[in-house]
Amino acid sequence: MNKVMSFNLLIVDDEPIICRGLSQTIPWSDYNVNVVAVAYDGQEAMEKIIDHGNIDIIVTDVKMPKIDGLQLAELIYKQYPSVQIIMISGYDEFAYAQKAIKLGVKDYQLKPVNVEELIKKVVNLTQALSKTEEQKTALQHMELMNTIYQQINEFTIESMDNSINHQVKIYPVLSRMNEWAEKTNQLTEYDIHALKTDWKHVIQDIVVKNGYQAVSIFTDENLLLTCIIVEENDLKIDLFTTILHPLIQNDMKFIWSDRIIPLQQLQQQYTILINMLPYLPLNNQSIYCYQTERKGQREFPSSIVEEVLSACFQDSNKVRKLVNTLFTYFQTNEYFLHEVVETCMEIMEEVIYRYKSLFEKEVSQLHPKQLESINLAKHNSYSILQTQFNYALDNVMNSVNVQKVNTTDWIIKRAENYIQTYYTSNIKVIELANVMNISPNYFSSLFKQQTGKTFNEYVNQLRMDKAKQLLAETPYRIHEIAKEVGFQEYKYFVEVFKRFTDITPTHYRKLLATQSKNTDES
Repeated sequence: MNKVMSFNLLIVDDEPIICRGLSQTIPWSDYNVNVVAVAYDGQEAMEKIIDHGNIDIIVTDVKMPKIDGLQLAELIYKQYPSVQIIMISGYDEFAYAQKAIKLGVKDYQLKPVNVEELIKKVVNLTQALSKTEEQKTALQHMELMNTIYQQINEFTIESMDNSINHQVKIYPVLSRMNEWAEKTNQLTEYDIHALKTDWKHVIQDIVVKNGYQAVSIFTDENLLLTCIIVEENDLKIDLFTTILHPLIQNDMKFIWSDRIIPLQQLQQQYTILINMLPYLPLNNQSIYCYQTERKGQREFPSSIVEEVLSACFQDSNKVRKLVNTLFTYFQTNEYFLHEVVETCMEIMEEVIYRYKSLFEKEVSQLHPKQLESINLAKHNSYSILQTQFNYALDNVMNSVNVQKVNTTDWIIKRAENYIQTYYTSNIKVIELANVMNISPNYFSSLFKQQTGKTFNEYVNQLRMDKAKQLLAETPYRIHEIAKEVGFQEYKYFVEVFKRFTDITPTHYRKLLATQSKNTDES
């Protein structure tokens, strides 16, 4: 709602009765005009102008002592060119009117004054002044907007009157709407534009009703920067809280500055405010100010993540419960949203890697697209990110038909792949059982049942097969081959090799050489 402008009027005439009549008998307030003073000659009029400092219209007689009306008009024209003058005279002479017009006088009226005609002329002047002021305000607003864009985007826009902006002081505020993705999910571009327009107008209207002016621009899809224009450093946090309190029900959150700044410092202050955005989801306050660091240290939730990874091969309902536990951990430990996304991306990548390696299938749709496209200005809450993560996991699990996978087959397949990868190290049953998230005894029993071998037999068989290959294809010495396949003790390697082949590694290599020689001779 635009504020109605009012205008200050000075009446100048050397006849007191005319001054009283013009100032007191006409209902000037009905026309948004205030008679701020009367003067009885041009010299006194100039003094009144200097004392008051804000005269919009002067109604003056021509013939007066000391400084007459024409001389007054000439002084006004030189010193106060924006002041509008209506001249009245008892002399019907064209020369007076002609000279008055040259001096910028807007109207010339003969005595006795026609009140209705005078009112009409004053109203015409106020309308012209209003239009000029509106144009000036629009120009200043545009200039402010240009400077704000220049500060935020760090590039130069040719200024129309940058001297104005050097005098401007602002109180910058960032606002963001909660659950933006859910609010805009079903909206058209037109509807989203209308929502953002209403959002801006609501803030602007509240600021204006509290006696301030403001310029607001969207710096991101869900981020509005409002620069409140202040003339004095008297805007307190308590006052600002009161101003914005009605917006709390609009499901918005705010970050404000800790001080009033010159407009030219907006870039630095905006960077500070932007760096505070990750703190918004960490508390339930709708109006929020500075917090420089989080409490405590954030540890990676390894045990919860491993449970999620294991459940992804078994039960989607269990996955949902574990994801809820994971996000409770995120919120309790004050994870920033970008840290949540990074952790979820790591989990997705590990799930996809395990699917591809354990099921020996290359599935093109196994890609965490939903998480890569996340925009934290839009997906700006733990709950929205949890929904997106569950959706991404569901897509991947459904793509490989996890519900149809036999849990026992999966465990054994995963164990075999793990052994294939780490058989050259000193792996043990308890280590692999922990990876499977089952007890060592249960794993040992299940492994023997499915493979027909104990864990140690399976590992040693794999090692012996690799040792035979190295004995046949490389010139490595026996003790080198022992270390290559996971044995730190040479004698133990020979013992195990003999147990599996009934001969020593040396004898095995000689036997291979003899067979090769006989083949060549034949």
